[in-house]
Amino acid sequence: MNHVNVYSIEFSSRVQIGDLTQFDPTLVAIAVQQEGAVFTKEFINQYRFEDEPFFYEPDPLQLEKVPIDFINNSHSPVKVGKVNITGLTGSSGVQIGTLKHADASTKVKHTRILRDTSNEE
Repeated sequence: MNHVNVYSIEFSSRVQIGDLTQFDPTLVAIAVQQEGAVFTKEFINQYRFEDEPFFYEPDPLQLEKVPIDFINNSHSPVKVGKVNITGLTGSSGVQIGTLKHADASTKVKHTRILRDTSNEE
């Protein structure tokens, strides 16, 4: 590989060049969107992980693992000139090389607070 270009990477994500045995990224986040909000310290402190039972619930059951038979018949290495990646976020990854095991997990509590327009004329 001659060139890898990553424009944005954040929130428990990773670009790995080379072999990796295990990749287990985890992200927990609270996302609040409020019309007309001013993000002061007091506003931010209203939303705490401790107050959200969602974060303490068990993860949903995973699908049963299916064995995959893989035979590599390539007699020459794979050649890639350039890779462009727009962005990685929320426990994602790009692996250039081999990866034996991956178990990514993301929990995001989204809250949208709309302005009350019932009293407006």
